[in-house]
Amino acid sequence: MHYLKEAQALKEQMVQWRRHIHRNPEVGLDTKETAAYVSDQLKAMGYDPKPCGKNGVTASLGQGEKTLLLRADMDALEQTEESGLPFASEKPGVSHGCGHDLHTTMLLGAAQLLKAHEKDLQQKIVFMFQPAEEIFAGAQSMIDDGILADNQVDYAFAVHNMPTLPVGTVALTEGPFMPSVDGFTITIQGQGCHGASAQEGVDPINIGAHLHLALQTLIAREINYQTEALLTIGTFQAGTTGNIIPDQAILTGTLRAMDPDVRTFLKDRLETVSRLTAESFRGSAQVTWDYSIPANITDPDRIRQLKGALQAINSAEEAAGTDQRLTLEEGGLLNASEDFALVAAQVPAAFLRIGSRSADSQDCNILHNPKVILNEDALPIGAAVFTAVALEA
Repeated sequence: MHYLKEAQALKEQMVQWRRHIHRNPEVGLDTKETAAYVSDQLKAMGYDPKPCGKNGVTASLGQGEKTLLLRADMDALEQTEESGLPFASEKPGVSHGCGHDLHTTMLLGAAQLLKAHEKDLQQKIVFMFQPAEEIFAGAQSMIDDGILADNQVDYAFAVHNMPTLPVGTVALTEGPFMPSVDGFTITIQGQGCHGASAQEGVDPINIGAHLHLALQTLIAREINYQTEALLTIGTFQAGTTGNIIPDQAILTGTLRAMDPDVRTFLKDRLETVSRLTAESFRGSAQVTWDYSIPANITDPDRIRQLKGALQAINSAEEAAGTDQRLTLEEGGLLNASEDFALVAAQVPAAFLRIGSRSADSQDCNILHNPKVILNEDALPIGAAVFTAVALEA
C-alpha cells in the first residue's frame, strides 16, 4: 500500500473535518457535539460507532489473534483563540490550542483508509476517540467503561502533534518519557479575625506563604539533583477584604516525576510538610489528591513496530520515485503529562509525536498559546502512520 499517497488523497476531506472541529471546540468531558460529529463521520464510512465512557466514541474493524487500539483525544482548552485564522474558534474562551482537533482528524483519516483495506488486516483494530485529556479524566472514563477489557486489547498507539518539529518528522522515546502528574489541593484552616487584632486569630495566608516556600525545598534539597521532578503551586486563594484575616486558604498544584519511587516519596513528604508547617503556626492543613496519572512509558517492541511501519511508508515512496520521506527521531523527554499513560500502564503502548510546525516561520509554534498555528500538512502523515501501524502487524 502507498500509505502517504492514499492519505494525501484524503487531505481535503481531513481539512474539512479538522476545521469543523476547530470552529466548535468543547472542553473536558463535555464533548457531546464533537462525539456526535465523529460518530456521524464513522457511520458514513460504514462503521458502527458506540458511546464509551462520558462522551467518548469507539468503533472497531477487522479480526485476528491480536487487538490494536488507536487513540485520539477530542477536547479543547479553556482559552480564547488569538490565531486570526478564518476558521478560528466560534466559542469565546474555548479553543483547540493543543491541537487535539488534529489528532481526532488523523484518526478519522486512518479509519477511512483502514476501512478501504479491511481485507488486508490481520488483527482487530479498536478506535478510541477520547474526551477530557486536558483534565486527566477521559481515558479513565473509557477504561472504566471497558474499552480495554471488553476488546481484550493487546497493545496501543496514540499521537500528539508537535509544532517544534517539522512536518515529516515522527518522534518516539523508549521507556518513561512523560512524567507522572498528581494534582493536589491543600486546604489550610486558620481562625479569622479583625486585621487590627491579628493576635486573636490564626492567619492561613501566613501559613500558605511559608508552606509555598517550604515545599520548594522538597525538590531542591530532598531528592537527587539529577532526578526529574517538579512541584508547582498554581493557585493561592484566600480572603475577600484587606482588613480581615480569613479562616481558610487554599493552594492547588501539581507534582510531577519520572521515577515511581521518587513520586511516592514526594507525595508523602508533601503531606507531612503541609501538616507540620500549618501546625507550627497553630493552624491545620489537609492535602487532597485530585487526580493521579502515572508516567507515560513506551514499550520497546512498539518502537520496533513503528520502525517497520515507517519503513513500509518510505519504501512505497522510494518505489514511486518521490522525494517525500518520514524521519524517525528517537529520544528526548517531555515535561507535560498525558492520561494515555493510563492505557500504557495496562497494555504495551507507544505515544508518537508528529511534526506540525507551521510553514511560516513567523507563526507561533507553542502549544497552549492562544496564537499557535498548526500545519495541516501533518494531517495525512498522522493518518498514514496510524494506518501503517495497523496494517504492518
